[in-house]
Amino acid sequence: MSSAAVKPSSPEHPDRAPPVGGPEIAYATEFDRRTATFRNRDLERSYREHLATYGFGHEFRLQLIAIGVFLSYGLLDFLVVGDLRHDFLSLRFLIVAPIVGFFVFVTSMPKMRRYVEYSTTFGFGAFAAAIIYMIYRMPPDGAPPYIIGLLVVMIFTSCLMRISFVIAACTYFTIGTAYCLTLVLREGVSAEEMISGLFFMISVAGVATITIYAEEIRSRQIWFRNEQRRADAARIKQLLIDATAADQSKLNFLSVLTHELRTPLHQIIGFGEVLKSDAVGVDSRMSAVDNIIDPAKDLLKKLGQMLRYADATAGRLTFQFDDISIREVVETVKDQLSEHAARKGVSIDISEVRDHILHVDQHHAMYALTCLVENALTASPPGSVISISGRNQSEGLYRLEISDTGCGMTDEQIATAFSAFEQNQSALSRSNQGLGLGLTIANRLLTEQRADLRLESRPGVGTRATVDFRFERAPQIGAREPEAVSRIA
Repeated sequence: MSSAAVKPSSPEHPDRAPPVGGPEIAYATEFDRRTATFRNRDLERSYREHLATYGFGHEFRLQLIAIGVFLSYGLLDFLVVGDLRHDFLSLRFLIVAPIVGFFVFVTSMPKMRRYVEYSTTFGFGAFAAAIIYMIYRMPPDGAPPYIIGLLVVMIFTSCLMRISFVIAACTYFTIGTAYCLTLVLREGVSAEEMISGLFFMISVAGVATITIYAEEIRSRQIWFRNEQRRADAARIKQLLIDATAADQSKLNFLSVLTHELRTPLHQIIGFGEVLKSDAVGVDSRMSAVDNIIDPAKDLLKKLGQMLRYADATAGRLTFQFDDISIREVVETVKDQLSEHAARKGVSIDISEVRDHILHVDQHHAMYALTCLVENALTASPPGSVISISGRNQSEGLYRLEISDTGCGMTDEQIATAFSAFEQNQSALSRSNQGLGLGLTIANRLLTEQRADLRLESRPGVGTRATVDFRFERAPQIGAREPEAVSRIA
């Protein structure tokens, strides 16, 4: 029967949430100065996810360039190391580069991209270890050119690649320590060379650590600023949509006032003028009185519905939860609407409603179900049947379904069905009577009682409204106020 189903979203809980921003911006953008990360863990996680998705392509290209630079130093092996060139070239091309390339390939897979910084760290650590090993193996007069390799590794990673500061700092410290131990253990190194080498490595490691610290904070600041701009743009767009919807709602409201309130007032005034005439007889006067009372009652009902909608929107409705029989509620709703249904030539079938005790507010639950059945009556043609069924569900729910064979709704109409002052037709040219508030109020009242309302419909086939009541007891929200009780449309 259905081609579309909609679960309305509560205005208090919209389905949109900007990635960053809001009143916690000042807190969220604070950095942990020890680790150069966001103090807010969710924000730090979002940043890391950004690096693993949108920033991955840049990081992957840099990894390939780093491997290429490491291999290009094979020319240095060939030119300056003499008899060791075979060992060094084998280490460079057959061991280190393939292993690093394998880890880079693994972290290039979509499910592993979150670990890309670890493959980067492993890569420059492996390159540094290989260079230190070559320095250790080189004769004293052949080592200096390879110190340049360590300098390139540290500059490349600290300035261009995105590695968390803590991991990078620990790796730089390990590389520096390994190089210093190599100088100490290496034979033939003079005191002057050792001192200059230690000073050089400490300086390079220190500069690299400071550089990556500054780059990590700067990268996060840029990312956060860009995210904030996107969030602000999305918020502005949503505000414009809301403003447009509010303007349309005002227009619909004014149209409803014109169509639904002025019409009965004209009737009342017109038949009041008839009563003032001396030319009418007693029978005509009684008929005129009836024609005044009926639209007056209809007008009072619509005003009461508008007041209820205003109370529900402002959060002024209170609820008193009790254990009630859902079968008795449905029977009462049927009795209240039997005269209306008879005038339209529509019957209401409740034979498939299985009884169950629910913990809800009887007054508000009955009003919500009345709105749903009235909506079905409005859409149903003469001679049709509105079927109401109810049964327990295995998920711990009681499901009540109200089905009609009326005009039905399109997907677009269902999407706006829970908006105030909306009907299947335009507010300026609709043929159905009513304010267009029934579904809106029903949804709010049921949501407050932790019940879920959904609509399924097809044009020309009919509509099914499904209400899922939970079995567990709902929290006590408060006692119903006499004023709220009196506002029954």
